[in-house]
Amino acid sequence: MSFDVNAKAPTGDTGILIEDLSVSDDRANSLSVKPTNGKISIAGPNALSVEISGRVLIPGGAGLRNATVTLTDASGVSRSATTGTFGYYRIDGIAPGQSYTLAVASRRYLFAPRQITPSESLTGLDLIAPE
Repeated sequence: MSFDVNAKAPTGDTGILIEDLSVSDDRANSLSVKPTNGKISIAGPNALSVEISGRVLIPGGAGLRNATVTLTDASGVSRSATTGTFGYYRIDGIAPGQSYTLAVASRRYLFAPRQITPSESLTGLDLIAPE
């Protein structure tokens, strides 16, 4: 069983109340269950998601503006950010411990995609165009 937890939910133990519960298997067969109220423990936001940030740079070290940085998970779900004036980008809401492909699209430069598996937030993850 899994739960979607509001990002603003307080951390720690919280009670849960189960009402009007119907359960079925993956073939839509109804299952008889006896729900029991209880509690769950909500971890802090760092355990739920991480972020990556850094700069997209050209070979001379200057920031590249208007480049698109795309992070794609193993299921093909992507999220993107466009770099600002000095090449800075940030992508948040990333599930820790999963593998992702990090790619940069630019009109003038080609970038090799990178594989990352962040377990915590990564800052200073600079992406540099080859010479």
